[in-house]
Amino acid sequence: MTAVIIGAGQCGVTAADQLRRLGFEGEILIISEEPELPYHRPPLSKQALSGETALDQLAIRDKSYFDTKAVELLLGVTVKQIDPERQVVELSNGATERYETLLLATGARTRRLNIPGSNLRNIFDLRTVADLRSLLPKLHKAHRIAVIGGGFIGLEVAATAKKLGCEVTVLEAQDRLMPRVFPPVMSDWFRDLHKSHGVNVITGCKVSGFQGNGPAECVVSDAQNIPVDLVVLGIGVVPNVELAKSAGLKCDDGILVDLHCKTSAEKVFAAGDCARHPSPIYNRSVRLESVQNATAQARVAAHSMLGIEDVSNEIPWFWSDQFDVKLQMVGLSEGHDEFVIRGDQKSGNFTVIYLKNQQVIAADCVNNPLEFVQCRKGIDVTRKVAVDKLLNLDIPLKETLAGG
Repeated sequence: MTAVIIGAGQCGVTAADQLRRLGFEGEILIISEEPELPYHRPPLSKQALSGETALDQLAIRDKSYFDTKAVELLLGVTVKQIDPERQVVELSNGATERYETLLLATGARTRRLNIPGSNLRNIFDLRTVADLRSLLPKLHKAHRIAVIGGGFIGLEVAATAKKLGCEVTVLEAQDRLMPRVFPPVMSDWFRDLHKSHGVNVITGCKVSGFQGNGPAECVVSDAQNIPVDLVVLGIGVVPNVELAKSAGLKCDDGILVDLHCKTSAEKVFAAGDCARHPSPIYNRSVRLESVQNATAQARVAAHSMLGIEDVSNEIPWFWSDQFDVKLQMVGLSEGHDEFVIRGDQKSGNFTVIYLKNQQVIAADCVNNPLEFVQCRKGIDVTRKVAVDKLLNLDIPLKETLAGG
């Protein structure tokens, strides 16, 4: 029996590892269009960008692991087509691989700006090691940097570049930072954090083009024109669903899967950033871009690939590092009708708790690892809690979350 995994990120590697842990003795083949050994992506916009972490330290597993576990890596090869009826994948090198079970862990790719001047040099994405290799030598010589997009990647890049001594401008099209994941109370706090470190933050700003003679020298926007030495794009990602769509699988902003990571095709599964799945916790479908979700879904997918029923029902969590701030998020705050702040935002150590119908649905913990752990273990979206107790710092959070 052969298990083929398309994608060598956190999800694909975890799935292969889990298959072996479950006792699968057949062939495992991981196919990746990137030539590198599978690596961690989160450090790309932080420690690896600053130079604190060398690129050769990013590997999820070293080569000996894959040899020991008898996991074959086919690197630098693109899958051109999937044929679910024949259970075959066709590769860019002309070869075909037959599978008995297939996992799509194709992840996502960065959005691109299709505006005048977007083909100029010194305009970078930051999603892959190849992107970072191109960016690093330019970044360490640059003085003026524009970051297009005020989401997590954009703000992490801005913070890292500022710590390297660059003059940094963040341009965000929406009227506040990270509007997709944050209410104004958190957007405003992170705006003030970046401004306090000297980052020029411009919101409600539409970028209409780039100007320059070869390299980009100016960002053109409806707010103002920004002279630059280089530009980093951080305007979100698009799930890689093209293979699934061409194979006839159902997709809608992601490859549609059930609770067991099963797609609409027999013997084909999907997990990670590319998959949209039902959430029993939040009673809606979600597509989550996080390491936690990638690993959790990979474990479920591995079970399903072997015919073992399993479901991931863990509340999602995320993190971001910006300057001296560690943000740790639990749950999804979308749809909340109330929030409370535990601690003092000015101190830089606080937690925002989000509620819906008096039930805690999410929390954002800023430099507060203890309450993050308590939220991860204690949030139950079906349990009502006393809001006045949430505000009382003398009552341990875990006690309040437990309904005490």
